[in-house]
Amino acid sequence: MTQKLNAIIIACLFFALNIKSEVSITGKITGKSASKIEYSVPINGVCYGGFKESTEIDSLGNFQITINTDKPAFVSIIIPGQFSDKMVIEPGYKYKVDINLLNNENIFKVLSPNEKAQDLYSNLPKPSFISMEFKKFNNDTTSTLLKTKIASLKANELSQFKKLLVSKEITQAFYNLVETDRNCYYSTILSGVLLSKFSRHFIEHPTEYPSEMYQLLNSVFTDYPLSKVDMINSSFWFDYAKNYITCKEYLNEDFKLQELKDIMKNGLINMHNIEESKKRLSEPMLEYYDAVYIYFTCVQKKYEKEMITIFDQFKAKYPNSGYIKFLKPMISPIVEFHQKTGLPKNPQIKFIDNYNKINSLEEAITLFKGTKIFIDVWATWCGPCKKEFIYNDSLHVQLKKKNIQIIYISVDREEQDNQWKDMANFYNLEGYHIRTNERFEADLRRIYNQNGQMTIPWYILINENGEIIKNHASRPSEIDKLEREINNN
Repeated sequence: MTQKLNAIIIACLFFALNIKSEVSITGKITGKSASKIEYSVPINGVCYGGFKESTEIDSLGNFQITINTDKPAFVSIIIPGQFSDKMVIEPGYKYKVDINLLNNENIFKVLSPNEKAQDLYSNLPKPSFISMEFKKFNNDTTSTLLKTKIASLKANELSQFKKLLVSKEITQAFYNLVETDRNCYYSTILSGVLLSKFSRHFIEHPTEYPSEMYQLLNSVFTDYPLSKVDMINSSFWFDYAKNYITCKEYLNEDFKLQELKDIMKNGLINMHNIEESKKRLSEPMLEYYDAVYIYFTCVQKKYEKEMITIFDQFKAKYPNSGYIKFLKPMISPIVEFHQKTGLPKNPQIKFIDNYNKINSLEEAITLFKGTKIFIDVWATWCGPCKKEFIYNDSLHVQLKKKNIQIIYISVDREEQDNQWKDMANFYNLEGYHIRTNERFEADLRRIYNQNGQMTIPWYILINENGEIIKNHASRPSEIDKLEREINNN
């Protein structure tokens, strides 16, 4: 009888603990239709937007999310291609959210006791790629200006949350999480800007990096050390850790740039970066960092073979890791890629002889004199470029009808040569292929005509006389528009 009673008590306690840690988010989407909503899953309180699950949205726009967490955490709420934002959740809380896709001013609304704080956080800067924020600090040429400006921005943001804490509109745990996040965000900004200034001018001669910049960079990592465990709860922590690892490697007196270039040329840069993380980070930060590194690298679809080995090593080291289920789907396409590249090559995929000696678009066009040409400028690292390859069947139908030859021009570097050829075969890019050298790429930037900048994918139409008749043609995904451009020229 006693054993049964103990079992019942234990079961009740387990149930109660689960209820206490359960977070419920119910919501409604208005303005546009969507079939699913995605949300990041906090693992040990850590939020990364790539580690996510999804739930269906009913015909009225309603959805429900249940998350288990024993500590406050950030959660990203995502409607693919339409919306993304973050909110703070606390164990045991129930939240209602409203997502109005027609309201550009205030799309996301969290209806809860801490609604004001959720609104405040929703309006804070939190870009998908934090490097996008660096340009805001380009005019801060001294370390003093940079440090003062960033300290002021952070203080202004946190002061608003302190008021809500004093008025008891948020819990201490809520405030602590936001404070940690802002510390991490602005430390990432500060260290990132300093490193961008370093890489721009001093990577060849690191000892010439201005001492005041170097001291400030080191002080950032001293004030907010990577060993400070709660920092990992910010979704910006990975970028901060990456800055730290880069600083310790590049600003080390033993650093040799040529050795790093050789590693890149041999296709082992990811393995090198993982080894660097092992030198600089301790657990549990190392597990999280390596998991995000694997995910972020795979999502770029470069299909590096070394990522298969890195993932296998991760599984062996962390067999019970909560991150594995999110990483497996990222590795499978890489395995498929390398299986496919081992198959016989399509003879219609033609790499032009001595492509590395072609120095301009005019020289490339000369090889096809008397032929209409459609040019696709791309690179193996360009996600949007590779998305366009989905539409290649319909593109080739249109080009064949008008007797137009397609040339794929890659702006990859020399160290990506094998990767470039493998990817052309993987995506079955029938046509002629050229990889640019430095002079050819500079010529393309001149033709693009945006002050030396060039955005890819980029498409060009050329007539039989070798003249550019459409400098910025439509994409294959806009096939109807592209067909009209072909017919009108």
